[in-house]
Amino acid sequence: MRELIERPAILPAMGGYDALSARLVEQAGGEVVYMSGSSVSTSVHGFPDVGLTTMTEMVDRARGMAGVGAFDLLGQENPDVRLHLFNDCGHLPYREHPAAFSRLVTGFADRRG
Repeated sequence: MRELIERPAILPAMGGYDALSARLVEQAGGEVVYMSGSSVSTSVHGFPDVGLTTMTEMVDRARGMAGVGAFDLLGQENPDVRLHLFNDCGHLPYREHPAAFSRLVTGFADRRG
């Protein structure tokens, strides 16, 4: 993962919403796949992100995508990595859940020394 990020070239990231879409990105030659709340919501409920998707659905989809071949890099290189989700959150968790976000960032910084 570090090698991908540190390359001088642009690193395109293709969007996915489940293990199958991650596999298709991998087969198309993609090196990075990302998941968004809107893509998961649309694939599960047929509607954009309007608050229907549960945290459990998001976690299940993220776990499925993380286990796909080349995209398991993060877990392989960082065995202590943790997935953090802020429920009912838009794109600004530091504003919508400031206390939880602050604890998360402080804890991460403390572990890094």
